[in-house]
Amino acid sequence: MYNFFTKKTNIYIFDALIGIICFAGIYQVYNKAGIDAKFNKTNEGIIITDIKNKSKIKEIKNGDIIQNINGIDVNTVEDIEFILDQYAIGEQATYLIKRNGREIVIPVILERYNTISYLITLLVVGPLFFIMGIFVLNKRPANDLIALIFHWMSIAVSVHICVTFGRYTVFPIIFGYTLRLIFLLASALTPVLFLHFSFLFPQKKWYNYYKFIRGLYIFFLLYFVYMACLFIIAAEPVSIDAFHHFLHIYNIGRLLFVSCMILGVINIINSYRKAIEESERRKLRWVILGLAIAPLNFIVLWQIPHIITSAPLVRGEVILLSAAIVPLTFSISIVRYHILDIDYIFNRSTVYFLVLSIILFIYSGIVVTAATIIGTFTIKSSLIISAIAAVIIALLFEPARRITQQFVDKKFFHVRYNYRIAQREFSAAIDNFIDLSSLAKFIINKLNELLQPERIALITLEGSPVRWNLTAEKNLNQLYPALKRYFTKTSVHSIRSIIAIPKYLEAGILSEKADEKLFNSNNIVLAIPLKMQKVKNTGFLLLGPKKSGYLYCFEDIDLIKTVASQTTSAMERIYLQQDLLIQYAETQRLEELNKLKSYFVSSVSHDLQTPLTSIKMFAELLQTKTDISKNDKQEYLDIIQGESDRLSRLINNVLSFSRIERGAKEYHFSPVSLNSIVDNVLRTMQYQIEQNGFELEVQLPENEIIINIDADSIAEALTNLLDNAIKYSLGKKNITLTMFQEQDCVVIQVKDNGIGISEKDQKKIYSAFFRSGDKKIQTLGGAGLGLTQVQHIAEAHNGRVTVKSKPGSGSTFSLFLPLEGEK
Repeated sequence: MYNFFTKKTNIYIFDALIGIICFAGIYQVYNKAGIDAKFNKTNEGIIITDIKNKSKIKEIKNGDIIQNINGIDVNTVEDIEFILDQYAIGEQATYLIKRNGREIVIPVILERYNTISYLITLLVVGPLFFIMGIFVLNKRPANDLIALIFHWMSIAVSVHICVTFGRYTVFPIIFGYTLRLIFLLASALTPVLFLHFSFLFPQKKWYNYYKFIRGLYIFFLLYFVYMACLFIIAAEPVSIDAFHHFLHIYNIGRLLFVSCMILGVINIINSYRKAIEESERRKLRWVILGLAIAPLNFIVLWQIPHIITSAPLVRGEVILLSAAIVPLTFSISIVRYHILDIDYIFNRSTVYFLVLSIILFIYSGIVVTAATIIGTFTIKSSLIISAIAAVIIALLFEPARRITQQFVDKKFFHVRYNYRIAQREFSAAIDNFIDLSSLAKFIINKLNELLQPERIALITLEGSPVRWNLTAEKNLNQLYPALKRYFTKTSVHSIRSIIAIPKYLEAGILSEKADEKLFNSNNIVLAIPLKMQKVKNTGFLLLGPKKSGYLYCFEDIDLIKTVASQTTSAMERIYLQQDLLIQYAETQRLEELNKLKSYFVSSVSHDLQTPLTSIKMFAELLQTKTDISKNDKQEYLDIIQGESDRLSRLINNVLSFSRIERGAKEYHFSPVSLNSIVDNVLRTMQYQIEQNGFELEVQLPENEIIINIDADSIAEALTNLLDNAIKYSLGKKNITLTMFQEQDCVVIQVKDNGIGISEKDQKKIYSAFFRSGDKKIQTLGGAGLGLTQVQHIAEAHNGRVTVKSKPGSGSTFSLFLPLEGEK
């Protein structure tokens, strides 16, 4: 059954049948009989209050109390309508009336009950709902549940309007009753369909809503069946008591109708409050506009008064005409909500309603205050007070309008498409950006907010080699290579300010015709070149079709072109600033490098001078002194040998760093005993250790560790670690050298009790030429190359070097070498 009513072909066939029923209903209403008068229910009975055409019913007078019609007692206004709906126009009905305490029987020829204006209104409004329901269903996809529910809601309302209470004996009895029952069915379904619609539009609000709605459908269908049975019982034969029972249940239905409508309105208002996308808020404004005009009027002016007084506050034509706005606003909301400026309509309506309310309140306040002071009004005083009040109101109108306008704009329309305001916002914001990424994100987010395209992106030429890059985007994750080639070619030859698929632009907008196949492959319809002075094109603004389906208008294109121009200027400024910053940073780097190199030369010169001085001094002693003992001579030679080794190490360090810096350092791996490397390094460093008065503790494993390494490089790294331990130990001159195995690595650890390294400096000590800001360290000299080489050697062996240190507590350096090459 559900599938049958979701297929468009079946729906249109069913709609055709409903259309016939609607016109039959209008004919039924056209033949509704009655008298052209108004009635008022009082404690005494139903009083005739306003006879429109006294020439046709001369016997009945205003003030007459109706007792019964054709022998059937009358207690409510609805009783009169129910009884007369059996009769045709021109037939006679016998009224028993009470006039001045006397009962009078008056035969009355029944005339047409509904006015021509009402029938014309019915012919316009009823089919309008019907047509809008079909229009929306036709415009939306086949599986659009919102359009489907709106369609059935519109059809139900159309039936409710066209097949209203009329002469149910105008056709063969079965068909006449059928029309009345169809009206009752439409009355039962309309509020549920509206509530169902409110749960779906513009987004589903409640995951399990369908269980609640399904229950409501079942309840209202059962309610309809019950009403239908009651009506048939009341009408055949006519039973006023049975009709009163029916009317009581029908009025309960009116309360349920009002409840469903109120809940639906709450749903829609809640959707508006929670809506994030401006497109959703615009759709909902159209719906709210329709709700504010029509259903609200129907509930306040018709349903509630019917429940309380059995008579509406206004004529049916007014309610019907106000209802005509609903299918229009709802259809616009679902199909194309940009067809009119709903913000402008809403804004001005709200502003002038509030201003008029304020002015009316002020006017009333002036009059009441004057009345309180004066006491008794005369014609003269009332004219004077009215004139004064009018002058005050005239003076207050414009300030009140301006203040109210600002309040409404701020509170209710804070995100509006306004070309001038948007342009000012862009101009003010763009100048503040200092990087391309932030600028691009701002441009994309702002244009996406204002124009609501399905996708939008800013692409720029970047990198080396130059290539197209998605600098910022919304729903456009990649560009196909063919499209990139197209933009590369276009950036050279394009002369237009925009490239577009014409069908997405308003007529009259000049543009270069895009390659539709390529653009459609990325769902792009519009491209705006970003042209700089020094290059042909450096980027494009890309936009997809609008979510609303609306065309890009002149104002849209003007705004986009203005933004593109401002973006290009900002990009030129950012690129220039970046070039200047890079040049400045490079200058600073070169200056710092010169300082470091100067310090390096000074430090290396000092480090080289020290061993050279010792070598020269002891060589001269050996050369000039003839009475040197054999032991002293050997000591002098040992010093010369030690200082020569020290000098050699310094020179090798500089040469090794030079090779590392040039990427020319080579490593030759072979199986080597780490124990023997440590022993050789200790023999080499023995002179320096003894000269500086250090105690060295060595802890090596008993078993030799054979590993695949570059022996010279590891010896160089260990020498640098020992040299640093000697150099930076000013107080406690103790050094511990340990070698051990930890998981899959061999660890060579050098621990000293020197001045230590701050946590801040620990992150920088492996950088070439780095010197700590600590004054104690600065006085100790050094080139700042040793640890750089240690790290490079460790990484070349797939190892690492770590440090644990605290200022004043010494340092522990650990060289980790993997056992992958263990032999």
